[in-house]
Amino acid sequence: MALLDALPGLSQEKFVTERRPTSPGGAGHGCGHNLIGAADLGAVLAVKQAIDDHSLPGTVRFFGAPAEEIYHGGVYMARDGVFDDVDALLFWHPSTVTTVITRSGLAMDSIRFVFHGLASDATDAAAKGINALAAAYQLSTAAEREKALWPEDAVLNHVLVEGGTIPSIVPERAVLWFFLHARDREAVHTLRGRLHELAEETAQKTRTRVEMQILSSTRPWLINKSIAGLLHEHLEEEPTPESTQAERELADALRLAFDVEGEPRFFEGTLPPVYTDERVLISDDTAEASWIAPRGGFLVACFPLGVPSHTWQWTTSASSSFAHNGMMRAARTVAKTALELMTDRDALEIARREFEAARGDVIYESPLPAELRPFDYLKPRPR
Repeated sequence: MALLDALPGLSQEKFVTERRPTSPGGAGHGCGHNLIGAADLGAVLAVKQAIDDHSLPGTVRFFGAPAEEIYHGGVYMARDGVFDDVDALLFWHPSTVTTVITRSGLAMDSIRFVFHGLASDATDAAAKGINALAAAYQLSTAAEREKALWPEDAVLNHVLVEGGTIPSIVPERAVLWFFLHARDREAVHTLRGRLHELAEETAQKTRTRVEMQILSSTRPWLINKSIAGLLHEHLEEEPTPESTQAERELADALRLAFDVEGEPRFFEGTLPPVYTDERVLISDDTAEASWIAPRGGFLVACFPLGVPSHTWQWTTSASSSFAHNGMMRAARTVAKTALELMTDRDALEIARREFEAARGDVIYESPLPAELRPFDYLKPRPR
């Protein structure tokens, strides 16, 4: 299962040490997703060849989950039954370290609050208008204050995506987009309710009208130790990618922006699996699939240590030979693990039993409203 998308605004020439977009304002692979689909496709072709050469029973499928950065594709695919008949799922993600994924993350909602006001001349008739942008600013401030009262593992991020056209017109529409993360669906639902209350209170104070739009919802993912163990074994069989002198020099330059320097520049080896209930403070749109079938995932070092993702620094090094070598390591790990699950029915049965025990009596039901379609609220508005 491959995550397929790029990040807006992170266009960047490869292998340069200063900000230099190839397409100003365009998207770039600041999360390394250019590596995922290529590795997974290579793994799938290798497995298919093995099936054909050795008459192996089974089918390998290659899923692309689009728009992962906005928690979209995988959530809708799970709701619409794409994964209902698979035996196991494998995925990987580029990183600054190499390890199997042994901790779960956070549930999340992607929601937007749209304030509707009344346009008027902002210079000599502002009092006759109703300022939707002012309402959005107030909600933004209230939400930031509210965060201080939330649990430590709750995360709230938001941006203003619409707030008027020109300064001389009172903005009649403003849109705030929130990513709301918390420990489980119940916590997310509670916090979303509180945000909705703040939005309604803001609308009342500012004489605006507000609507809440749900774009996506997902659970935290289930960990499958059985599959993680297989992935770890095959990861350890693979040599650590070697960096070149040019890559080490690039790493030195990129790390300075984040006050990181010295050795090691790149991670070597494989971290041992450590299973804990402590959550990773991220969400994953393909987490929903882990409630439908046993799923295992891992990270492979493809980027310099100390450089965070979602930056142009990742984009510039996402096409390096170091990243490419990490991608190939991931492809071989996926292929070997897939073949082991296909040919060792005991291993697959152990993974399945563990999955059923972790899921318990829960019958999968998507947290998305049944009538919601992908990108419903993200399409351009007619003018």
